[in-house]
Amino acid sequence: MAFGFLFRAESVSYQEGLLFVGVVVVLESALVFLVRFSPETETEERQTKHSLRAARQWLPQIRNAGVGRM
Repeated sequence: MAFGFLFRAESVSYQEGLLFVGVVVVLESALVFLVRFSPETETEERQTKHSLRAARQWLPQIRNAGVGRM
């Protein structure tokens, strides 16, 4: 939304606006390499992911069984 205001400004051309957006995207993507999670957090998230996958396997069976239909 903030970039929308950037392009509405009369003092900034589209080329300058797109350059600014590109610079922001490159800087934000560089920050990804600085973020490190603790091993405990990674283990918790991995377990959550596996439990959600297991729950998704049951979902089609529940839908086909007619659970929740009147």
